[in-house]
Amino acid sequence: QENVERENLGISVGKLYERAARENLVPEGAHFVKYTGLMNDDGNFTMTTYLSVSSTGEALEDEGTQTYERCLHMCFTKGFSRVKEAHIELQNYAQEHGIRCTGIVLEVYNRDWTVDVYMVTE
Repeated sequence: QENVERENLGISVGKLYERAARENLVPEGAHFVKYTGLMNDDGNFTMTTYLSVSSTGEALEDEGTQTYERCLHMCFTKGFSRVKEAHIELQNYAQEHGIRCTGIVLEVYNRDWTVDVYMVTE
């Protein structure tokens, strides 16, 4: 868990892949990021980056595997480095349609270079 600028997210993700390699773990599936409090007026938020592996000695945190009943979703195809554009589009959509968001946003980075962005709604 660490807060970094979106432009530096690759460094955070890289640390997970390096740790997996050191511990002889095999990455499986996509890595993803969970932001909490992203839309707070004070600008404070937390982020946790996850990487699924085939074998691990530590339990996954419940929040990493938690599901949400209602979300706005976008499959973003313009590249990892521009994913904050998806956040802006989803937030604008929510405001235009009177949808209240919780401040939790999940980004799932897919192997085909797309990003599934989920903005949790109330």
